[in-house]
Amino acid sequence: MEEKKVLLESYKQLASFLSESMGPQFNTVVYQVDSENGTGNVYAAYGKTADREVGEPLTPFGEVIIRSLRTTNAPGITHVDTEASTGYGRVRLSMFPIKDSSNRIVGLFAIEVGIELHCQVQEALIQYLGYDSAEQGARPKAPGVMNEGAGVPFSEYMQQRIREEIASFGVPVEMMTNEERSQIIHRLEQLEVFYMKDSVKTTAELLGISVPTVYRLMKR
Repeated sequence: MEEKKVLLESYKQLASFLSESMGPQFNTVVYQVDSENGTGNVYAAYGKTADREVGEPLTPFGEVIIRSLRTTNAPGITHVDTEASTGYGRVRLSMFPIKDSSNRIVGLFAIEVGIELHCQVQEALIQYLGYDSAEQGARPKAPGVMNEGAGVPFSEYMQQRIREEIASFGVPVEMMTNEERSQIIHRLEQLEVFYMKDSVKTTAELLGISVPTVYRLMKR
Protein backbone atom coordinates (compact mmCIF):
# COMPACT_ATOMS: atom_id res chain seq x y z
CA MET A 1 0.00 0.00 0.00
CA GLU A 2 1.40 3.41 -0.94
CA GLU A 3 2.55 5.71 1.83
CA LYS A 4 -0.20 8.29 1.29
CA LYS A 5 -2.92 5.66 1.65
CA VAL A 6 -1.34 4.31 4.84
CA LEU A 7 -1.16 7.79 6.34
CA LEU A 8 -4.75 8.66 5.45
CA GLU A 9 -6.04 5.36 6.85
CA SER A 10 -4.22 5.91 10.14
CA TYR A 11 -5.72 9.39 10.50
CA LYS A 12 -9.13 8.01 9.56
CA GLN A 13 -8.92 5.60 12.49
CA LEU A 14 -7.84 8.41 14.81
CA ALA A 15 -10.71 10.63 13.59
CA SER A 16 -13.26 7.89 14.22
CA PHE A 17 -11.89 7.17 17.69
CA LEU A 18 -11.91 10.84 18.75
CA SER A 19 -15.45 11.47 17.55
CA GLU A 20 -16.79 8.38 19.27
CA SER A 21 -14.94 9.21 22.49
CA MET A 22 -15.69 12.94 22.72
CA GLY A 23 -19.36 13.03 21.76
CA PRO A 24 -21.64 14.22 18.94
CA GLN A 25 -20.50 17.87 18.98
CA PHE A 26 -16.90 16.90 18.31
CA ASN A 27 -16.19 16.81 14.57
CA THR A 28 -13.22 15.35 12.74
CA VAL A 29 -12.50 15.43 9.01
CA VAL A 30 -9.63 13.89 7.06
CA TYR A 31 -8.88 15.46 3.67
CA GLN A 32 -6.64 13.93 1.05
CA VAL A 33 -4.60 16.55 -0.78
CA ASP A 34 -2.80 16.62 -4.11
CA SER A 35 0.73 17.51 -3.08
CA GLU A 36 1.35 19.31 -6.39
CA ASN A 37 -1.58 21.75 -6.71
CA GLY A 38 -3.04 21.82 -3.18
CA THR A 39 -6.54 20.69 -4.17
CA GLY A 40 -8.22 17.77 -2.46
CA ASN A 41 -11.39 16.18 -1.13
CA VAL A 42 -12.92 14.62 1.97
CA TYR A 43 -11.43 11.21 2.76
CA ALA A 44 -13.39 10.62 5.98
CA ALA A 45 -15.71 12.67 8.22
CA TYR A 46 -17.12 11.97 11.68
CA GLY A 47 -19.40 13.90 14.04
CA LYS A 48 -23.06 14.82 13.88
CA THR A 49 -22.39 18.47 12.98
CA ALA A 50 -19.45 17.86 10.63
CA ASP A 51 -21.68 18.50 7.59
CA ARG A 52 -19.12 16.88 5.29
CA GLU A 53 -19.53 13.97 2.88
CA VAL A 54 -16.80 11.68 1.57
CA GLY A 55 -15.66 12.90 -1.84
CA GLU A 56 -16.65 16.55 -1.33
CA PRO A 57 -13.93 18.96 -2.48
CA LEU A 58 -11.57 20.64 -0.07
CA THR A 59 -13.18 23.85 1.16
CA PRO A 60 -11.79 27.28 0.21
CA PHE A 61 -10.63 27.62 3.80
CA GLY A 62 -8.74 24.32 3.49
CA GLU A 63 -7.06 25.60 0.32
CA VAL A 64 -6.02 28.73 2.20
CA ILE A 65 -4.58 26.55 4.98
CA ILE A 66 -2.47 24.65 2.44
CA ARG A 67 -1.15 27.93 1.03
CA SER A 68 -0.44 29.19 4.52
CA LEU A 69 1.48 26.08 5.55
CA ARG A 70 3.47 26.10 2.33
CA THR A 71 4.50 29.74 2.47
CA THR A 72 5.19 30.30 6.16
CA ASN A 73 8.84 30.42 7.21
CA ALA A 74 8.19 29.72 10.90
CA PRO A 75 10.04 26.61 12.13
CA GLY A 76 8.37 23.73 13.93
CA ILE A 77 4.87 24.34 12.57
CA THR A 78 2.44 21.81 13.99
CA HIS A 79 -0.97 23.12 12.92
CA VAL A 80 -3.19 26.11 12.21
CA ASP A 81 -5.76 27.35 14.74
CA THR A 82 -8.75 29.64 14.34
CA GLU A 83 -12.15 30.26 15.91
CA ALA A 84 -15.61 31.02 14.57
CA SER A 85 -19.22 31.41 15.61
CA THR A 86 -21.47 28.77 14.05
CA GLY A 87 -25.07 27.69 14.36
CA TYR A 88 -23.87 25.33 17.08
CA GLY A 89 -22.07 28.00 19.09
CA ARG A 90 -18.47 29.20 19.37
CA VAL A 91 -16.00 26.59 18.12
CA ARG A 92 -12.27 26.19 17.67
CA LEU A 93 -10.90 24.65 14.50
CA SER A 94 -7.43 23.09 14.34
CA MET A 95 -6.03 21.77 11.06
CA PHE A 96 -2.97 19.52 11.08
CA PRO A 97 -0.97 18.90 7.89
CA ILE A 98 -0.45 15.25 7.02
CA LYS A 99 3.02 14.93 5.53
CA ASP A 100 4.77 12.01 3.87
CA SER A 101 8.41 11.00 4.31
CA SER A 102 9.41 13.61 1.70
CA ASN A 103 7.75 16.35 3.77
CA ARG A 104 5.02 16.88 1.18
CA ILE A 105 1.53 17.73 2.40
CA VAL A 106 -0.69 14.84 1.31
CA GLY A 107 -3.64 15.55 3.58
CA LEU A 108 -5.22 17.66 6.30
CA PHE A 109 -6.60 16.47 9.61
CA ALA A 110 -9.25 18.84 10.97
CA ILE A 111 -10.87 18.87 14.39
CA GLU A 112 -13.72 21.20 15.30
CA VAL A 113 -14.75 21.38 18.93
CA GLY A 114 -16.45 23.68 21.43
CA ILE A 115 -14.05 26.09 23.12
CA GLU A 116 -14.36 24.40 26.51
CA LEU A 117 -12.99 21.09 25.23
CA HIS A 118 -10.44 22.45 22.82
CA CYS A 119 -7.36 22.90 25.00
CA GLN A 120 -7.64 19.43 26.48
CA VAL A 121 -8.06 17.74 23.12
CA GLN A 122 -5.39 19.80 21.38
CA GLU A 123 -2.70 18.87 23.90
CA ALA A 124 -3.56 15.18 23.55
CA LEU A 125 -3.34 15.44 19.75
CA ILE A 126 0.02 17.21 19.82
CA GLN A 127 1.42 14.42 21.97
CA TYR A 128 -0.15 11.73 19.75
CA LEU A 129 1.40 13.30 16.65
CA GLY A 130 4.83 13.29 18.26
CA TYR A 131 5.35 17.02 18.78
CA ASP A 132 6.92 18.58 21.85
CA SER A 133 4.57 21.47 22.53
CA ALA A 134 7.16 23.24 24.70
CA GLU A 135 9.80 23.24 21.95
CA GLN A 136 7.66 23.24 18.81
CA GLY A 137 4.78 25.41 19.90
CA ALA A 138 5.05 27.85 17.00
CA ARG A 139 1.78 27.85 15.10
CA PRO A 140 0.60 30.13 12.32
CA LYS A 141 -2.36 32.36 13.01
CA ALA A 142 -5.60 32.03 11.15
CA PRO A 143 -5.57 32.97 7.45
CA GLY A 144 -6.10 36.69 7.01
CA VAL A 145 -3.52 37.43 9.72
CA MET A 146 -0.35 36.00 8.22
CA ASN A 147 1.29 35.56 4.82
CA GLU A 148 -0.66 38.39 3.25
CA GLY A 149 2.16 38.83 0.77
CA ALA A 150 1.90 35.37 -0.77
CA GLY A 151 -0.15 35.66 -3.96
CA VAL A 152 -3.65 37.11 -3.50
CA PRO A 153 -4.14 38.47 0.05
CA PHE A 154 -6.41 36.20 2.08
CA SER A 155 -8.83 39.07 2.78
CA GLU A 156 -9.32 39.62 -0.98
CA TYR A 157 -9.62 35.87 -1.57
CA MET A 158 -12.32 35.64 1.10
CA GLN A 159 -14.28 38.59 -0.30
CA GLN A 160 -14.11 37.07 -3.78
CA ARG A 161 -15.58 33.77 -2.54
CA ILE A 162 -18.41 35.54 -0.73
CA ARG A 163 -19.24 37.65 -3.79
CA GLU A 164 -19.24 34.53 -6.00
CA GLU A 165 -21.66 32.69 -3.70
CA ILE A 166 -24.02 35.66 -3.55
CA ALA A 167 -23.90 36.12 -7.33
CA SER A 168 -24.49 32.39 -7.96
CA PHE A 169 -27.80 32.62 -6.12
CA GLY A 170 -29.20 34.56 -9.06
CA VAL A 171 -31.26 37.09 -7.08
CA PRO A 172 -30.31 40.76 -6.61
CA VAL A 173 -29.35 41.42 -3.00
CA GLU A 174 -31.94 44.17 -2.62
CA MET A 175 -34.69 41.69 -3.60
CA MET A 176 -33.60 38.81 -1.35
CA THR A 177 -35.76 37.53 1.47
CA ASN A 178 -34.27 36.60 4.84
CA GLU A 179 -34.78 32.94 3.93
CA GLU A 180 -32.68 33.40 0.78
CA ARG A 181 -30.01 35.24 2.75
CA SER A 182 -30.08 32.40 5.27
CA GLN A 183 -29.45 29.86 2.48
CA ILE A 184 -26.42 31.84 1.29
CA ILE A 185 -25.05 32.10 4.83
CA HIS A 186 -25.50 28.35 5.34
CA ARG A 187 -23.59 27.71 2.12
CA LEU A 188 -20.79 30.01 3.27
CA GLU A 189 -20.68 28.06 6.54
CA GLN A 190 -20.25 24.82 4.57
CA LEU A 191 -17.37 26.42 2.68
CA GLU A 192 -15.81 27.40 6.06
CA VAL A 193 -15.63 31.01 4.93
CA PHE A 194 -16.48 32.25 8.42
CA TYR A 195 -13.19 30.93 9.77
CA MET A 196 -11.44 33.70 7.86
CA LYS A 197 -10.82 37.05 9.49
CA ASP A 198 -13.57 39.70 9.07
CA SER A 199 -15.68 37.36 6.92
CA VAL A 200 -18.87 37.86 8.96
CA LYS A 201 -18.58 41.64 8.68
CA THR A 202 -17.92 41.41 4.94
CA THR A 203 -20.89 39.08 4.43
CA ALA A 204 -23.16 41.47 6.33
CA GLU A 205 -22.05 44.40 4.17
CA LEU A 206 -22.46 42.51 0.89
CA LEU A 207 -25.92 41.20 1.87
CA GLY A 208 -27.05 44.59 3.17
CA ILE A 209 -27.77 43.36 6.71
CA SER A 210 -26.20 43.79 10.15
CA VAL A 211 -23.55 41.55 11.74
CA PRO A 212 -26.02 40.42 14.48
CA THR A 213 -28.46 39.42 11.72
CA VAL A 214 -25.77 37.22 10.11
CA TYR A 215 -25.25 35.43 13.43
CA ARG A 216 -29.01 35.07 13.91
CA LEU A 217 -29.45 33.56 10.44
CA MET A 218 -26.57 31.13 11.16
CA LYS A 219 -28.59 29.64 13.99
CA ARG A 220 -31.76 29.13 11.96
